Amino acid sequence: MSTECSTSTSLDCSTSTSNECSSLSTTNLRSADNDNVQIVRVKDHVGYYIVDDDGNRTWYPDDDIGDKPLEGCEFVSIDQAYAFYKDYGKRAGFDVRKGGHYKPKAGEDPNLKWFLCSKEGKNPEPAADKSKDVISDVSEITTDENVIVKQTRNRGSVRCGCLAKIRIKKYEGNLYRVYTFIEGHNHPLVAEKDMIYMKSLRDLGYTKQHFLFQASNANFGPSTGFRLLKQICGGFDRVGATVVDCKNQKKKMNLFIGDRDAQMAVEKLLSKKLHSLGFYVNYKLGDDDKLVGLFWADEQAIRDYAVFGDIVSFDATFRSNKYKMVFVPFTGINHHNRCITFASGLLSDETVSAYKWLLEEFKNDFGKDPNVVITDQDPSMKIAIPECFPNTRHRLCMWHIMQKLVTKVGTAICNKTDFKRHDNKWLQDMFDIRESLIPAFLRDELMAGLMHTTSRSESENHFFGKWTSPHLTLVEFLSHYDMAIEYQRYIERKNDHDSRYKNLKLKTDLQMEKEASTFYTQTVFFDVQDEIYASYSHCMSVNVVQVDNAEKYSIRDMQAENRIKGDNNFVVYQVDFCKSKMEIECSCKHYEAYGLLCRHIFYVLRMNNIKEFPRKYLNKRWLKNDKPFNSAVRRIVGGSYSILESEVFDLYEIFESTIDRLVHDMDTLKIYKEQMKDLLNKAKIDVLTVPKMNSKDVFSAMLGVKEPTAKTIGNPDQSSNKGTGVHSRWKSKAEIE
Repeated sequence: MSTECSTSTSLDCSTSTSNECSSLSTTNLRSADNDNVQIVRVKDHVGYYIVDDDGNRTWYPDDDIGDKPLEGCEFVSIDQAYAFYKDYGKRAGFDVRKGGHYKPKAGEDPNLKWFLCSKEGKNPEPAADKSKDVISDVSEITTDENVIVKQTRNRGSVRCGCLAKIRIKKYEGNLYRVYTFIEGHNHPLVAEKDMIYMKSLRDLGYTKQHFLFQASNANFGPSTGFRLLKQICGGFDRVGATVVDCKNQKKKMNLFIGDRDAQMAVEKLLSKKLHSLGFYVNYKLGDDDKLVGLFWADEQAIRDYAVFGDIVSFDATFRSNKYKMVFVPFTGINHHNRCITFASGLLSDETVSAYKWLLEEFKNDFGKDPNVVITDQDPSMKIAIPECFPNTRHRLCMWHIMQKLVTKVGTAICNKTDFKRHDNKWLQDMFDIRESLIPAFLRDELMAGLMHTTSRSESENHFFGKWTSPHLTLVEFLSHYDMAIEYQRYIERKNDHDSRYKNLKLKTDLQMEKEASTFYTQTVFFDVQDEIYASYSHCMSVNVVQVDNAEKYSIRDMQAENRIKGDNNFVVYQVDFCKSKMEIECSCKHYEAYGLLCRHIFYVLRMNNIKEFPRKYLNKRWLKNDKPFNSAVRRIVGGSYSILESEVFDLYEIFESTIDRLVHDMDTLKIYKEQMKDLLNKAKIDVLTVPKMNSKDVFSAMLGVKEPTAKTIGNPDQSSNKGTGVHSRWKSKAEIE
């Protein structure tokens, strides 16, 4: 449209509301089609609108917004044309969507294609409210309970019949040319300050999707992930998406997984087995080929078990996945006296047969039975363990017993003045199995002391509970599990580093203490150091007797006496020492229980002027240099990130390192910023059209498993084991009313 412009000093508000008048400027135009066309600009809005003789408004973008898809423009592909029109819409203030197309033959590229303003068309008229008809038809009904009215959300509609669009046509040379360009809109264009909410400007690209997935692996939901993005980007308006977009991304992933969850979880573990010869996995199917059992362990766990597998604790934990399958981690104790995971399993039920299958898989993988297995009082475990591990001593965790004490006998203690005469069945049952739980009965059992100080299984379950949630699919659970194991092994390596390179402060001048600091890991040395120091401050010899080639010392422990109430609290331990053979033993059985010498032995050694630490009493499991090679130096357990992810992480690292160097030099930082802009412009030239990433490929890459080509493993049924009930907060009467 060719026009001649002349500015009017007056303002015609005949077609504007009174509120608009203060922010409008008017221009009168003359054209061949209309002798008097009025152009009105609205403050803070993009473009202007033209008012025709009938009072109708048509909005146009400003001419200075950049290139427009004018008739005759050519593109090498439909995607390039769509990207150009979409970018034009971003600058102009409207969203774009794809319209129809025409194909001469099925399977060929379209000859014609058109792209529309998102406000094109109109929503269909809402269906008639049938609830009124129901009420009128059932005139005898007087209670509202008999009328069911379906509630629906009033989401509103953006469609208003806008005709703005472009049409492209395929010409010779496989080029697409714009042959129709309708620029005007029948609605206001989005103001610049509101453009951040436009759909075309809201885009969860690969980097943000990847961040949200990594945040999910750390057990942060999409809402928290959105808030983290805000902190990283510097504001909600710079995130480029809304919290609803982040939630929808999670929903899309769950839809992608769908009924193939178990299939994908098993295939993910099987793919790890292909890339790692030491990785072990097996699964069990039940009725209708549904998953009922899953067991796995990686190569590093097998090496750890060879060193620390003398004692194993395992306990079922719940609420780790949406199917309520029981999660069973097999836990040991490493050279830092910290929990270490050997293997893990998922079970649909806690029957004897289920635990027998799990224990047999454990045995098949690791090749030997542990010396001691510690569990709670689960009856199925009690039957399965002796059948699968006939040479293993089954012991009960004292922590679980003490947790039940209050509920089992608490009322009886309160109501009975003579409690010793009270007959309590639970106490009688505990007395009958006292050899499995009372520390006094386990003093001679090697390393048995590791199980009564704290609950290892409960500590492990609490650890995994921070990384999982009851809403996870199985394949998501495995990603969370990998993150948890990676963190556990990272902390272990950090402790290894501290043990090797830190010089610890000594409490005495004894050479024995100095040598102990070079032998033991840092955490274990602190315990040994306390015993050495206690031999000075809390022990004294009350008697020495010569017996054959050995000496028997009676050592009084005053710290132990302080823990005993009453007047007769004299505590003495017997230490037998043969200096010629350098053999020593204490009646406290501390070394037998923990693999560490006690204060009473250190006292006797000091009395005999033994300066060097007795090497034969260095238990290998506590030494700092006896840990097998740890494959956890890799970034992810059982495998590695994809090539794309590795490149992206390298770019992040380069960018962050550069910022750290330049953050104190603002001038140089600005130069670097301009150089980054140049690189971005070059990337736009090198890649004219950003190819749309296939969401299925993105989800597959993030989950670490390819989309299954067939489904042979069904998702497990919802389990109903102990601890899987609904854990909701009780509501007060006021809340219910």
